[in-house]
Amino acid sequence: MIKIRNLRKSFGEHLILDNLNLDVRRGETMVIIGRSGCGKSVLLKHIVGILKPDRGEIFVNGENIVNLDRKRLSELRMKIGVLFQEGALFDSLTVGENVGFLLLEHSKKSRREIFEKYVREKLAMVGLSGVEDLRPAELSGGMKKRVGLARAICANPELILYDEPTTGVDPIMAAVINDLIRKLHNQLKVTSVAVTHDIKSAYKIADRIAMLYQGKIIEVGTPREIKNSSNPVIQQFIKGEKEGPIK
Repeated sequence: MIKIRNLRKSFGEHLILDNLNLDVRRGETMVIIGRSGCGKSVLLKHIVGILKPDRGEIFVNGENIVNLDRKRLSELRMKIGVLFQEGALFDSLTVGENVGFLLLEHSKKSRREIFEKYVREKLAMVGLSGVEDLRPAELSGGMKKRVGLARAICANPELILYDEPTTGVDPIMAAVINDLIRKLHNQLKVTSVAVTHDIKSAYKIADRIAMLYQGKIIEVGTPREIKNSSNPVIQQFIKGEKEGPIK
C-alpha cells in the first residue's frame, strides 16, 4: 500500500528524515514509534503530500505522490483519512459539518444525503449518536478525538493516518480510542499508519511496529518482536529509561 524509499527532509540545517525506507502492507496497521520531535509527524505529512521531500520517493497505491500534480493529489487525498493530534475541528462548524466536511466540499451529493448516509452512520460507529448539532466547544477532549475519528472515516478511505491518537486524553479514554482504532480497522478493512510515543497504545493497535531514530527506521517487527528486541535504543525507549544511547 505504501512504499517509501530514501526519503530525506531537512528544515534549514536540521536533518529530520535521513534516507528513510519503509513498507506498509495493504490491510495492516503500522505504528511508528519514537521520541517527541524525532520526525514522526513530518513523515505522516509526507505520506499525505502536505510536505515535499528534499529527495526520495513515496508510493501510495503504486503512485509516486512526489510527482503528482495538484488535481491528482487532491483525488488521492479523498481516499486518505487523517486523525490529527489535536482533533483540528473547525470551531465555527457543527459536529455534523465537521464530520462531513470533505464530502460537503467536494462531493456532488446533497447535504441531506451526506448527513443521512455518512455523518450519522460514522458518528454512531464511534459511539456518538445524536451530537450532530453540537459545537466543538461543547465537547470533552475524548469526544473531540472521536469526532475527529468519525471525520477521518466519513469518506470511506482506503488509508487512515493517525497522528498521536491518544495524546491529550486520560488513560481510560486512551483505551477507548485504541479499541475504536482496532474495531474500525477490522470493520472497514483499511490500511492504517499511526505515529505515537505511547508504547502501550502501539502494542494495542499495531500489527507491526517501526522504530524511528535519528531520521531512519532502525527496526520493524510485530509487537512481540519489538518488545523482545536486542537493540538497546528500542529497549531504552520501550522501558522509558533515561540512561542509554538515546539522549
